[in-house]
Amino acid sequence: LVLGPLVGEGGEGRVYGVQDDPQTVVKVFDAEHRTLHRQQKLKLLVARRLSHEGISFPTGIITNVEGAFVGYTMPRAAGKVLQATVMRPARFKKTYPNWTKADLVDVCISFLEKVAYLHSLNILLGDINPKNVMVDANKDVWIIDADSWQLEGYPCPVGTPMFTAPSVSGD
Repeated sequence: LVLGPLVGEGGEGRVYGVQDDPQTVVKVFDAEHRTLHRQQKLKLLVARRLSHEGISFPTGIITNVEGAFVGYTMPRAAGKVLQATVMRPARFKKTYPNWTKADLVDVCISFLEKVAYLHSLNILLGDINPKNVMVDANKDVWIIDADSWQLEGYPCPVGTPMFTAPSVSGD
């Protein structure tokens, strides 16, 4: 697997395109986030062979040349990060100039349908965060950042205070 250009980065690692496969990306974790717990959770998700339009389910585990876990592959999400577009009024009007409030409701419904599907699989979005959602001009939504999902014995290790219930955060 040959990494292509950097697609994005966050608090736990970076996402790269895959040379010769424009439909796949790789999340490479920073060294301090390459834990056995995370690897086991991702192996569980990969083993389930889940696939759903608009959800970037992990498709493979990535190791370095020494065989150590470094990340995972997933389908490339379409669109732009919700945080960088819809959540910023000036950029929102520039990116989606013809959208109305009804279009934003459609985006919310698309997101909630995907959340309901994940819940039907007993997978919870522990880190609801506009940086983990992408949306395109057709109002299609993608949910990314599968390693922060909660399933079985694997809790969500992160959260966004603004989107975390006080009963969970202790505030």
